[in-house]
Amino acid sequence: LEASRKEMEAKFELAQDASAELLKTRAALEESEKALKSKGEEADGSACEAKSLKEALLKMEESTSAWREKFEDAQREIERKEVEVAEAAEIGKKNIELEARLAEHRRGLELPAGWEAAVDPETGKTFYYNHDQNISKWSTPR
Repeated sequence: LEASRKEMEAKFELAQDASAELLKTRAALEESEKALKSKGEEADGSACEAKSLKEALLKMEESTSAWREKFEDAQREIERKEVEVAEAAEIGKKNIELEARLAEHRRGLELPAGWEAAVDPETGKTFYYNHDQNISKWSTPR
C-alpha cells in the first residue's frame, strides 16, 4: 500500500506541475491575444497559432484533471484498504487473546466427563457445555 501511495503521490505532483505550467501558458496566451488586438494586428497565421495553442492547452487541462481524479480515487481506495487491514488486525488480535484464554482455562480445569470449556466471543467470558446432555452454563460444572 505504501509503494502504491508513493507512486500515486509522485504522479499527482507531476500532474500539479503540469497544471501550473498550463496556467502559465494560458496566461501568456491571453497576454499575446490582448497585445495582438491592441495593436490591431489580426494576422491569420498568429490567430491560427493562438487557436492551436488554445486547443492543445484545453486537452492538457482535461488530461491533468483526469489524472487528478484517478489519484483521488486511488487515495480513497488506499484509505479504505488501510481501514480494512486495521480492522482485520484487531479481529485477529482478539481471536488470539480468546484462544490463549481458552487454552489457559482448559489447562487449569479438570471438568467432569462430557463437559468442555469455551469462550464467548461477545463477552470474552468462559462458559461450559455438555454435548451429551446438550446443555451449557456459565459456572464451572462439578
